[in-house]
Amino acid sequence: MAAFAPGEELVLYATIPLALNAVVKLGAFDEIADSVLSASEIVSRITNNPSANVAFLDRTLRVLATYGVVNETVVQGQRKYGLSEIGKRFSPGTKLAARGLSVMCNHRIFLKPFEHLAEGILDGGEPFRKAHGKTAYELVAEEPEFNNSFNLCMADHSKRSSAVLLDCYKGFASTKTLVDVGGGNGALLCDIRTRYPHIKGINFDQPHVVSQGIASEGILSQIFHARSFKHSLFTSSRSGACWWRHVRINSPRRFNHVEGKGSRVKFSLPIWCFIPF
Repeated sequence: MAAFAPGEELVLYATIPLALNAVVKLGAFDEIADSVLSASEIVSRITNNPSANVAFLDRTLRVLATYGVVNETVVQGQRKYGLSEIGKRFSPGTKLAARGLSVMCNHRIFLKPFEHLAEGILDGGEPFRKAHGKTAYELVAEEPEFNNSFNLCMADHSKRSSAVLLDCYKGFASTKTLVDVGGGNGALLCDIRTRYPHIKGINFDQPHVVSQGIASEGILSQIFHARSFKHSLFTSSRSGACWWRHVRINSPRRFNHVEGKGSRVKFSLPIWCFIPF
């Protein structure tokens, strides 16, 4: 196969996350988490359909192998695949999970605004609103499938950041009540309470988010609507129901620097993805 001319491979990069997400959705990574299997063996575990296209899965896994997502070996003339360290991030149960990010970023609702990006640059509009007629958060409330993928992505993000946050910030030891504003399904609060079980957690988010929250003893879910958010926030703060403590981490590559003053410290996470919302 002829080598790509400069720039041509860049155009084809868009196919890689789509191929990766297809394998994630199939559950193929789950099957090779502790095994080394051929494409036909993987297919036999995920479907009973005799018409399933084994060759397509094999070609897709070979592509992912070139990017180090899976390890490819040849056993008695047959290609077999196992999970690499990168691939493990797309398998359930890992603290460095990237599965949710893959599902959300390859969802049709997420991808469609890119079709309007050039238009949005020229006329100053929002690509997401041009694509869907409303904001991302309005649409999430109306689209259960996208809402699930969004919540999964946020929960995975919490898994990646919570361990480092808890290792570098010790202020939670003296905290009695902790409110996570926009806390999603409550994954971060659950992780914090695992280390500091004395804390009363309040997960503060919109109705469609809270309805899918993690049920956990010691965590109370409260609902806010966009229009009443500011009022609810300051009413709760004045009544003493919430104790706000923010942590700020400034390192661009690692979460290893915390700064603040007294009990008012800010916590920020770098966002390494380009989202036309």
